[in-house]
Amino acid sequence: MINMADTGNEWQLGKRAISKVGIVSLILSSVAFCLGVISLIIVISHAQPQPAMSEIEEQVNVLAFQHAVEKAAVTDDFIVNRVLMNSNLSYIDISLQPSVALAYKGQGKFDLQAEELKDKIIAIMDVIKPVYGNYNLDGDWDARTYKVTIQNYVIGTYKNGTVNLE
Repeated sequence: MINMADTGNEWQLGKRAISKVGIVSLILSSVAFCLGVISLIIVISHAQPQPAMSEIEEQVNVLAFQHAVEKAAVTDDFIVNRVLMNSNLSYIDISLQPSVALAYKGQGKFDLQAEELKDKIIAIMDVIKPVYGNYNLDGDWDARTYKVTIQNYVIGTYKNGTVNLE
């Protein structure tokens, strides 16, 4: 059995003296610590807003679209190598089919007439456009601007069915 005696400013617990002020201080500091941790958790959870589900779904759809097009969108001249979509500006990086490889001079330059190159770019974009429509993506295909690149060299810009060469 524990023998506790009250001697004024302290309790006598067996042969040990325990300060009443020390016990109260320990209890109050423990409560303050717990309240501080709870407050910190609340502040952190409200300071970083969670993305809306529609934002997450949009990102998943963009990734799915990119995956569906990369290495799969093909014409007689080009293969889509990589797609990068950012807000209203997107990058479509292409690689060459053997039929047009000899016309490529490097660094985004071709030994083709401007109209012929534009037609080839429009043809690959016409392959990509219906795939874009299969995904629930924000923004109209024609409202976006696409930088068409080869090995990351810009060839031209595609928007609303027209191509402007660099």
